[in-house]
Amino acid sequence: MFVLASATLAADSAPPPRMPLHWLWHETETDSAYTVSAARREWLIRERGYADMGPIAYVDMHQVSRSRPLKCFYASAPRTNTFCSISRFEQRLIHSMGYAEVGTEGFIQDARVAGSVVLYRVSRSYGDGKDREHRFVTSSVELVSLRKQGWIYDGSKGFVHRTP
Repeated sequence: MFVLASATLAADSAPPPRMPLHWLWHETETDSAYTVSAARREWLIRERGYADMGPIAYVDMHQVSRSRPLKCFYASAPRTNTFCSISRFEQRLIHSMGYAEVGTEGFIQDARVAGSVVLYRVSRSYGDGKDREHRFVTSSVELVSLRKQGWIYDGSKGFVHRTP
C-alpha cells in the first residue's frame, strides 16, 4: 500500500510533459506565428510561405496549477498579424478587433516555477502602421537588442522552459 501511494505521489509531483513552441516567420507578410503543432507548422511552411525559425521555448502540453492557455489569433491582409496571449483581457480585446482565433498553443505558467524563464513580447509597426508584428523572446539580451532596433516592449507574458 505504501509503495502504491509513493508512486502516485511521485507521479502527481512530476512536471507535466512539454512540447516545443516553434516560431515561424513570414518576410513578405512581416508576421511571426507560433505553434506547438507539427501539422500546423508544416501547413504554414507549405501553404503560407512561412520559415520555421525553430523552437523558442517549451510549454506544457496540459494545463496545471498556475498555467494558462496560450491562445493565438490571426488577422488577414492588410494587417497579416498573428497575436498570442495568455491574458483573457488581451484575448477578448484582440477578438473584438476582428482577429480570428487560431487555437491554443500549449500552456504557460503565469508565475515563475523552477527552471522557467520569462517570455517577453515585443511589437513593431510596418508601413502605415496597420501592419503590426508581435514577437516573443526569452533572452533579455535579445530583448534589449530588439528595443534598440525600435521594437516596443509589450511586457513579460508568462514563464516558459528552455528544455523539455
